[in-house]
Amino acid sequence: MSNTYLFAHTDGGGSVAPELGLARRLVERGHRVTVLAEDSMVPAVAATGAAFRPWRNGLNRPDNQPEHAPYREWEPRSPRTLLREMIRHLIVRPAPGYARDVTDAIDADRPDLVLASFFAFGAMVAAEADGVPFDVLMPNIYPLPAPGLPPFGPGLRPARGPAGRLRDRLVGAMSQRMWDGAALPGLNALRAAYGLEPMAHYQNQPHRARRELVMTSAEFDFPARLPANVRYVGPVLDEPVWAAEPWQPPAGDAPLVLVSMSSTFQNQADNAARVVHHGAGLSVSRAAKPAKIADAVRRVLDDPSYRRSAARLGAALRRDAADGRLIAEVEDLDPGQPQGRHAA
Repeated sequence: MSNTYLFAHTDGGGSVAPELGLARRLVERGHRVTVLAEDSMVPAVAATGAAFRPWRNGLNRPDNQPEHAPYREWEPRSPRTLLREMIRHLIVRPAPGYARDVTDAIDADRPDLVLASFFAFGAMVAAEADGVPFDVLMPNIYPLPAPGLPPFGPGLRPARGPAGRLRDRLVGAMSQRMWDGAALPGLNALRAAYGLEPMAHYQNQPHRARRELVMTSAEFDFPARLPANVRYVGPVLDEPVWAAEPWQPPAGDAPLVLVSMSSTFQNQADNAARVVHHGAGLSVSRAAKPAKIADAVRRVLDDPSYRRSAARLGAALRRDAADGRLIAEVEDLDPGQPQGRHAA
């Protein structure tokens, strides 16, 4: 049976390829797919075969050049300022425009399901107000507060003992206040404009989703008690459209070292904390001297335990990427259930 899907996408750098990889898979399976996206994503959306619909009121960058960045994310000198600016410029300020554009797209396409990027809170509000089920795409580790997870952002490892649990309570409370202080007034004003009740915390908005789809392996993330609607669905490992040719390793059998930065400026190390936790690598300070970095590289190359742990993680990622859980979750709709305000 063919379904109709509406993607509400923000250009999050490395999130583009996995989120649009899902759109491509749905198109290939015969579903009708429309992608609301920024003009910077036109080539990537075209490669999926989905219909492109530009953000007309939401944040819409023509490209990824620094002069078109919604704010100068490389300038804040403290993590608190960086986080506050990110929330203001990427979540709160564009939310009313996202909501308006998604409402118009729902009127035009009558989708069975809206799939929203994590930062597109306004899209979630519009879908909820219209009675259309929505899923939230999280092509990363699980980013929201949950028992057992250290607070997201500072690159903390799981708490050990009373001191670690106290650390998580204190840092978690500070993070909650910062997110709620920056996001809740605008979010609740938007919800009120769409006839919805206010939220006590910012994370309650994505928790209203039908599914929170975490697009990595549970084996990579830290164990935690997560909401019932959370699903680990494995990674989407598609190449981005700007990768003209598949990467080929250099010739020879010497140890190969890949040096890679994040897809966007983030100034944090949560993925590194998980790599270290699983024994697949080491983490050094971003202020580390070259000699310390070289020493860490030598330790990883010389100790086979890191290679074995990395191989275990790689096998889990490849297995979960291939097992079809993501498609199964997105296609698992009740065809007999009326959706949205258009239903009789």
